[in-house]
Amino acid sequence: RQILKQREFLGFAFGGPSEYNHRQLAEAHRRIVLREGLNEQHFDAVANHLLATLDGRNVPKRLIKVALEKVAALKPQVLCQGEYA
Repeated sequence: RQILKQREFLGFAFGGPSEYNHRQLAEAHRRIVLREGLNEQHFDAVANHLLATLDGRNVPKRLIKVALEKVAALKPQVLCQGEYA
């Protein structure tokens, strides 16, 4: 189940077909943020796993940078921060 959710998230992050919009992404994570304490450490850990995976697959550094920037741009939605609080 988590693999499917990650696939959907990455598809959304990279502009591919997705059932999410920014507001829905925040709503999908709200319970986890409020009740289970999802926070920046968790987000960063997942981003670091993505970095390690892409690096391990010999993806060019410039593409890894773009990928991480796209994922980082969604941090406010995932962590229900700012206008998504």
